[in-house]
Amino acid sequence: MSDFKHLSIIMVITTITALINLNDCKAFTMPGTTVYVKITNKLSQNKTLLLHCRSDDDDLGDHSLEPQKSYDFNFGESFLWTTLYTCGFTFDEQNHEFDIYDAATMSCVEHCWWEVKENGPCLYKDGNYSDCQPWISVTKA
Repeated sequence: MSDFKHLSIIMVITTITALINLNDCKAFTMPGTTVYVKITNKLSQNKTLLLHCRSDDDDLGDHSLEPQKSYDFNFGESFLWTTLYTCGFTFDEQNHEFDIYDAATMSCVEHCWWEVKENGPCLYKDGNYSDCQPWISVTKA
């Protein structure tokens, strides 16, 4: 079999597999789609939130959010749906970490709006911020 036919068969199988997997997903972001992320400080008692977000390709640096203030950024979804942005959050003399966007879980599509609270970040879905998640790690600052 020629290399071209072999490659064509592999591409067809890969495409079919991807379409089957996508059919099982609740949400789907097309490659190249711009994803907007907004993180709002909703900590109690007027606490300042320090944050630092990064992906394999981008380090967005340190940011300080006063109470009720937001930080936002956007990016284009990768062709292979591998984009992962992890953010570190510091408050109450503790460092907290969370995957604010993970294409593998597709928890949000195009607009990922989060409120950060003491118990973890809450994703805006169905008209409110009730989809709250636990921190993936907490350490002493």
